[in-house]
Amino acid sequence: MTASKVDESSAGNVLRYTHVFEDASHTTQVIETLKNGATNEQADSTQLTGSLTITHGGATQTLRVEGGTAC
Repeated sequence: MTASKVDESSAGNVLRYTHVFEDASHTTQVIETLKNGATNEQADSTQLTGSLTITHGGATQTLRVEGGTAC
């Protein structure tokens, strides 16, 4: 899969990320949409929320994403 589109925007302290991945035949597409939330400097991490939308052969499923990432 390759990234066909990347969009990163910010409003205030909120960063939003949208990445679109597709296979060469365009049969499968994954759209990752995330936004950052609260940061915890002591744990060196940032909360992330968003979704993964997977489309394959015309069927689509969206999964909610919540968690954090270490920096």
